Amino acid sequence: MASGFETGELTIAEDLPLRTQLIQEIAAFELATTAAGNLVLEGGGKGHHSDLAIATALAYFTSERLQPYTFETAKLANWF
Repeated sequence: MASGFETGELTIAEDLPLRTQLIQEIAAFELATTAAGNLVLEGGGKGHHSDLAIATALAYFTSERLQPYTFETAKLANWF
């Protein structure tokens, strides 16, 4: 998502509902180090969530990296 913003491939529409909240959630993400020395991405801080930012990141990732495909449905045979 960060690279999308940096390159201009990803922008936030001016008239997007909850635009301000989305920008605040994205800005709240921080890189932290665990006790084991692993780097983790944290967002929002205590008592906050980052639903909009995570949904935006997943949607951008999906649009840029995953190939389109279709699902098929069928009844299971001999299932009791």
